[in-house]
Amino acid sequence: MKVRAHARSSSGRRRFAAALLLALAAGPAGAAGGWLFPAKLAGPVSTLHLATGPGRVQALTGGERWRDMDPDPCPDGRIVFASNRGRPGPVDPRRPVENVDIFIVRPGAPPRRLAGAAGDDVQPRCAPDGRHVAYVHRGGEREALHLVRLEDGADSLRLELERLYDLAWLPDGRGLVLAARRAGQGVLLRYSLETDSAEPLYGVPPDAPPAEPAAVSVSPDGQHLAFILHPLYAGGVRKAWILPHDGGAPRPISPENVQVQAPLTWSPDGRSLLYAAALDYDYEFDEVHHKKTYRGAVNLYLSPLSGATRCLTVGGLHRSPVFFPDGRRIAFLYADRLDARTLELRVMNKDGNDVKPWYDRVAPHALLRWYRYEHKNTSANLP
Repeated sequence: MKVRAHARSSSGRRRFAAALLLALAAGPAGAAGGWLFPAKLAGPVSTLHLATGPGRVQALTGGERWRDMDPDPCPDGRIVFASNRGRPGPVDPRRPVENVDIFIVRPGAPPRRLAGAAGDDVQPRCAPDGRHVAYVHRGGEREALHLVRLEDGADSLRLELERLYDLAWLPDGRGLVLAARRAGQGVLLRYSLETDSAEPLYGVPPDAPPAEPAAVSVSPDGQHLAFILHPLYAGGVRKAWILPHDGGAPRPISPENVQVQAPLTWSPDGRSLLYAAALDYDYEFDEVHHKKTYRGAVNLYLSPLSGATRCLTVGGLHRSPVFFPDGRRIAFLYADRLDARTLELRVMNKDGNDVKPWYDRVAPHALLRWYRYEHKNTSANLP
């Protein structure tokens, strides 16, 4: 299917690549890349952008109709993402996700559909070794884990579940950890590519209050898993938990009085967990203006594996915090209102000081990903 987006000549692609390299070179001292995210253009329309410093932003995909979201970089410099591009008709502003497929793009070239079927294909994640892209297919009563082999584009269904909420690659690229519901139970599963099977790592005990893992993250060394346990009962608290990957009991790591939000991000040394959490969150409906009025705040928290949790920010809406690769700074999204429809990319040091704005047109559904424009050798032959 023809894609309506940035069809460039070879000379145009060369100019784009040169501009991108210049933008990366102009980044902060020590930086070898920048932050990848969907930028809001108008209404629900969003395209992928790269920020390398305050005001230094480069568009990576284009189009006036599409909703590009959830980008994830591959080791060879390509980017996988979910999008409704190529679908007929305008973007429906009433639906945050609609009829999306998985695409892959190399900066300077047009995006190409990597996977797409009836229903929604979401949450693409490129393997650390660059050989596969995992994604979640949602359609019908069950959800499924799919893998695309980048060498030849072969797409295979690997595992069906009642619900598949989140997935994270193991550092060696030989498997994934899944946050899911299976046989009515909230579980964490370890899926092995070698054996094409999934084994349980954690299950919510039958006698515990009903809950399900809603998000999962693997530490850089693969030794620990972090996950959010979402309560399925009124008055419950969304907590972040730590689970040793080689066995052992999980333990909560977030404060008792906050509701933890995805994603969970590890520090580069694997010793701390960074996340956003809602404090005193509530809302009421304004009958006069026919809208919700929100109270409380969503702040950023840093929880060491050993030591006390620290709140890094106060007030407003903070989302998607991520460490820079050197571990000395944090990028995050911010708005002064909890119901904001456009967010600002900001950067601060790891102690929460020296906050600097970088870009003010980030889509509200955005997650931040570090993009390093250094290619590794792979056998992939897609664009």
